[in-house]
Amino acid sequence: MANVKHHQVEVNVSIDRMWGALQDMPHLLSKIVPEGIKSVDKKDGTVTIHFAPAIAEKFGDYVKEKVEIDHKNKTLVTEMLEGAGLGKKYTSKKLVTCLKPGKSASSTLVSWEVHCDPVGEDAAEEAESLSTLKKVEEHLVANPSLYA
Repeated sequence: MANVKHHQVEVNVSIDRMWGALQDMPHLLSKIVPEGIKSVDKKDGTVTIHFAPAIAEKFGDYVKEKVEIDHKNKTLVTEMLEGAGLGKKYTSKKLVTCLKPGKSASSTLVSWEVHCDPVGEDAAEEAESLSTLKKVEEHLVANPSLYA
């Protein structure tokens, strides 16, 4: 039976910039964490991320995900198709990320749901997701013209 975990955090980046970053997340992460990602391939609604050795030890050599983008509702859905522990850590995994305006014009409320059928428990997942989001926020704040 699928577990659903809900998370929410406000970031100090405008919704339009955060939406641009979210749609470009694999490439952006390769710039923010270059020691973790070797390459990113986008093709026909899928994204394949090839991990560097430091990340590959934990997640495997790669992850291939199906990506669905809803521009009107600023929602991005990624569903794991191959790699990154599929079959070992999860029998299925889907991430639904939605952006809403924050308390100010320069902030965004980021909500995400993780739908997964875990083989075991992964308590560190929430902390890793939040850490990644904070790195993206820091990068966007430090580079104000990015996705502007």
